[in-house]
Amino acid sequence: MSHERDALCHVCRPIAPDPGAEINRIRIGKQGPKTSAVAYADDITIFVTTPTDIPVTQETTHCYEKATGERLNTRKSRELAVEGWSTNTNVLNITYQTEIKILGVTFTNTVEQSMNSWAIVTGKAIAQAKGTYRRDLCLSQRIRYVQTYLLAKIWHTAQVLLAPTTCMRQLSTAIAWYIWKGTTFRVPISTLQRPKRQGGWGLLDIEAKCHALLLGRLWIQSTRERSATATWLQEWNLAGPRENPSYVRRIQTKLMYLNRYALDMAYIHNTPWQ
Repeated sequence: MSHERDALCHVCRPIAPDPGAEINRIRIGKQGPKTSAVAYADDITIFVTTPTDIPVTQETTHCYEKATGERLNTRKSRELAVEGWSTNTNVLNITYQTEIKILGVTFTNTVEQSMNSWAIVTGKAIAQAKGTYRRDLCLSQRIRYVQTYLLAKIWHTAQVLLAPTTCMRQLSTAIAWYIWKGTTFRVPISTLQRPKRQGGWGLLDIEAKCHALLLGRLWIQSTRERSATATWLQEWNLAGPRENPSYVRRIQTKLMYLNRYALDMAYIHNTPWQ
C-alpha cells in the first residue's frame, strides 16, 4: 500500500519507461514483487522512494514528451509526501498536497486519515436526501429512490476502504428519516430490509453490502498474479480457504481491511476457490 511507503508522486499523464534507467521501486511484503508505478487508463501513480529516483523520473518524462509531443500538466498533477519524505524535495515542479484523489477516492499519508473519504461520500448522500425530501413520493417510490440513486454514491468507496460504523449509522438514520418524511419511524429499518414475502420491502442492508463489496474486491484482486492485494494476503497468510478465523491480533491494527477480511472470509462457505 502506498500509504506505508516513503513517498508517492501522482502524475496524471502516461509515462514511457526509459530502458537506460530504473526507479528503485517499492516492495509489497517481505518477498513480494517490487512496483514503481500503477496505471489505470491515463491515471498514473508513481512511487518515488529516494532522491536518486527523481532524475530518472524526469528523464523518462522528458523522453516521452519528445517522442509523443504531449506535455505533462503539472497543474493537474499532485504529489503526496508520506512518512519522512521532505516536501522541500522538488519532483517535476509538482505541488505537494496533504491529500490526493485517485479514481474518486481521497488518500492521505495514513490509512486512518484516508478514511475521511467515507465522511465525504456520507455527507453527499445525506445532503442529497435532504434536497429531495419534499418530493411527493409514496413509500415504494422513496425506497426505490434510496436503492437506485441515493446509495449509488457509496458503492465505489465501499470497495476500497472499510466502511466506518459511524458513517453506516449516519446513513441509516438519514435514509429512515427520508423514507418516513421526518416523522416517527412506523417500522424499524430491519423490517423494511426483509424480503417482500416476509412482510418487508427488500431495502438494502447498507453495512452488510459495503462489507460484501470490500470482501469481493479483495478476493478478486487476490486472484490477480503479482497484484499488491495478492501479495499482502500472502504476507499475512490469508490467501486461500480457511476453516477457522485467523488470529487477527497478529495483523497490524492500521491494516483494518485485512483484519475484516481475515474474520469474515472464514465464514463464507461457497467461496469461488471451492
